[in-house]
Amino acid sequence: MQALSWFLPDRSRRGLSFDLDLYRQEASEYMSFAEIDSEIDKDEAVDKLEKFKYANWNKWEESVYIYLDSIISKNGAPLSYVIRKDLDEGVEWESLDRKMQQIHTALLKGFTFNIDSKRVLTLLKELCLDTEAETWFRNIKCGREAMKALQIHYDGPDESKRRKEKARSKVKSVYYKREGTFPFEKFVTNLYDAFQVLEKYGEPLYEEEKLRLLFTKRQNSHAEFKQDVVIY
Repeated sequence: MQALSWFLPDRSRRGLSFDLDLYRQEASEYMSFAEIDSEIDKDEAVDKLEKFKYANWNKWEESVYIYLDSIISKNGAPLSYVIRKDLDEGVEWESLDRKMQQIHTALLKGFTFNIDSKRVLTLLKELCLDTEAETWFRNIKCGREAMKALQIHYDGPDESKRRKEKARSKVKSVYYKREGTFPFEKFVTNLYDAFQVLEKYGEPLYEEEKLRLLFTKRQNSHAEFKQDVVIY
């Protein structure tokens, strides 16, 4: 019964039918889910987030999703469903994992959503207090709409153009010379961050181009460099 009591809500949260034949085949798996679920503190989450900083918008936005992923909402789905983005066109439902199905099935209206939305809004207010970001959702009363307001501004045409220019400049200016002055890990991280920004705003680089940049932007003759690149 414990497994069945987990199976039925789980299928509902993911928008799937109640296939009892499937349940019989995978009863032991659902029993494991039920046992794990009973041990989890539903209010437990990853460490609190850093406050908003303009320069770190992309990483900050991602960290908000990761944080909310770790919190269970009132309807049983990850709280990140409140600020979910639309699925890319052509994505098949069956290809999504359990968490993503729950996130994209949860209703974005009603009593439960309103409670969850207020939790998200409270978090965003806390993270953006006394920063420029709070201006963009000051009069908004919905967590989903607040996050949309931030995304519309910080991912808008002017901001995205500015971030792409900064990313291109970083790719152009960063070099690896020696470990003591500019560690290889920091060099790779700087390039990777720039690649991520360009990809997000519609100018992704092919893997071959990324590797070419890694090799051409070294200013040393260390034999270990090529091996380090392969490892990364």
